[in-house]
Formats: sequence, structure tokens, C-alpha cells
Amino acid sequence: MPVIRNKLNQRILIHLKGGKHIDLLEKGTADVTDEDLSSSHLQDLMIREIVVTEEEKEAEKNEMKKSSYMRKGK
Repeated sequence: MPVIRNKLNQRILIHLKGGKHIDLLEKGTADVTDEDLSSSHLQDLMIREIVVTEEEKEAEKNEMKKSSYMRKGK
């Protein structure tokens, strides 16, 4: 299943066919179907490179990097 990723630092609402939508948080990811990928709004966002697709393994790797990051205080 394809994974989309928001490249912006703000959340976006993606309108899909059939009245559905995806509320994608800043720098967030979401699983989508092939039918969802054919949505005109999502296609427009992908052309403008606001939303990009990535493979599931790559998405999991990015999530692991985020979760393993620990901020060190003074």
C-alpha cells in the first residue's frame, strides 16, 4: 500500500473521491489506496511537491529515526 508524506510544517486536508478526506499533520505520513492516489487534489499536491509518496519500508525507517531521537539537556 502506498504511503504519502506531508513535506510542509503545517497540517493539510486532502480531499479524496467520494467525499472522503485525509487530515495529514505536519511532516506526517498516511497509508493510501491506489484509488486515493488518483484523486485530483492529491495529484495536484504531488505535482507541487507538497506531498510525496514513499515506500512502506522507507516510511518505517523515517519513523524509527524520529522515535529514536533523544534531546539532551544541559
